[in-house]
Amino acid sequence: MKKIHLLFILITTALLYNCIGEDIRDDAIAEEVRILSTVETIEANKSFQLNVKFFNNIGEEATVDIDWSSEDPSIAIVNATGLVTGVSEGTTNIIAKAIVDNKTVDDTISITITPDTSGPKMEEIVFLNPTGSIQVSETYQYNVAYYNDLGEQEAAAITWTSNNPSVATVNSSGLVTGVSAGSATIKAETIVNGNTIENTTDITITESSQNPNSKSGTIVTTSSYTLKGDFTLSEIENTSNLKLSIESNYEATTALPGLYIYLSNNPNSIGSALEIGAVTTFNGAHSYTINNKGINDYSYVLYWCKPFGVKVGEGKIND
Repeated sequence: MKKIHLLFILITTALLYNCIGEDIRDDAIAEEVRILSTVETIEANKSFQLNVKFFNNIGEEATVDIDWSSEDPSIAIVNATGLVTGVSEGTTNIIAKAIVDNKTVDDTISITITPDTSGPKMEEIVFLNPTGSIQVSETYQYNVAYYNDLGEQEAAAITWTSNNPSVATVNSSGLVTGVSAGSATIKAETIVNGNTIENTTDITITESSQNPNSKSGTIVTTSSYTLKGDFTLSEIENTSNLKLSIESNYEATTALPGLYIYLSNNPNSIGSALEIGAVTTFNGAHSYTINNKGINDYSYVLYWCKPFGVKVGEGKIND
């Protein structure tokens, strides 16, 4: 009986050593400010709302004060909330910056300002963010500005209508929803001093895309165990879910107890990571569904030896 007990201790010790090895590392990573919006051009006198997230030194999303600035305000300006407005033709960088523990953390997006094709006129409603198309079941928030008879922007009560509700509907705040494939005209209208001022924009509703937004990467081992293969992270059409597809060149060790897969912003920790589940496929193509997550929410796919709390491999999620 003593021999059996001693043998069990030796096997457990050896497994623990092999699993841990030199995999123990510092969990801290660099803080990150990440601009989530993707826009390349804005017309002069038009605006676009940028969105940003901050991730702390363990990859967790956190709230910090963001300071927005433009490298060339003569081309584009940005307000305190990240609303960019085109001023004149040219290209400039918009910077989102945070000060964390006396360190500057920032991200930059390059935006080109193109000529104003409409420009505000006297007593006019101007669409600030027109769009050409959305897909069925998608929504899009229109924003407009009213300019008075002096060409100055003023607050005004806007009434929204669609000329083809069977294709696209619009609610009282300008939120358009794609109903079926086709075209519609959206009208924004206000009455000032008994005068009706209106403007329209056309929108095309398309069937769901066959090429949803996706990112990809390569899984590599960070230990002495076999782990390799490519993967694709993609949006599932008409849902708020993601699909993580592991490709056919995937291969993983079967020697480890409790191998798990995660999504994380910190390659060195699963403390704030999203646990996808236990690894049950060790060779070839397979996939996982991740519910109610955005494609920009995470930066890494991680493989972890859960019983011993050590990392086995990782894959950077690339654009």
